[in-house]
Amino acid sequence: PVTVSVSDGASTASQSFLFTIRPVNDLPTIDAIADLHLNENSPPHTVSLTGLSSGAPEENQTLAVSASSDNQALIANVSVNYQSPASTATVTFIAVPNTNGSAAITVNVSDGQSPNSLASRTFSVFVNAAPTIVDISDQSTLEDTPSAAIAVTVVDRDGPADQITVTGTSSNPSLVSDNGIAVQGTGSVRLVVITPITNQFGSAIINLRAADTNGAAT
Repeated sequence: PVTVSVSDGASTASQSFLFTIRPVNDLPTIDAIADLHLNENSPPHTVSLTGLSSGAPEENQTLAVSASSDNQALIANVSVNYQSPASTATVTFIAVPNTNGSAAITVNVSDGQSPNSLASRTFSVFVNAAPTIVDISDQSTLEDTPSAAIAVTVVDRDGPADQITVTGTSSNPSLVSDNGIAVQGTGSVRLVVITPITNQFGSAIINLRAADTNGAAT
């Protein structure tokens, strides 16, 4: 009980009453989740969740963890692997093939109580599109003669073409070495000059690779 006393110096009066503090459900907990940057057509990705709890040591509710995407056209299926009362869990998802953009994934932790039953964390997933190279027709040159400059068009759906790096390899290094494939210029149109090895003739397949600053390539 709480006792309140009043005194005038000569006498004292007291009054007692019972003061009760009722328990309130604590909010569940989950640690912050870092944003992710993935390349288009990446394999399934798993994110670790940490810091899961009922919110207080004396609370032993069964926790439920769920997750959802706000962009079903990019990330449609999000699955959670969790068993209460563990403090960790995983979220697994895969981006829809041949798509790029961003999605926000929200993870909810619920203890089923009221109030303060739900804790949420949201993280963003950015899916980077791979650059592409427009089809190139077959080319030819004379023995011991570099080819004419071949115009090659590169495209990046979510970034500037200036940031695309183009490199080339040869299927027949005895005819054309990798060093004999010179890529010139910047922007969306590059010029490729192929120099064959001296006194050699025949055919080779030239493979051009376009890569952006995030590592996506085609």
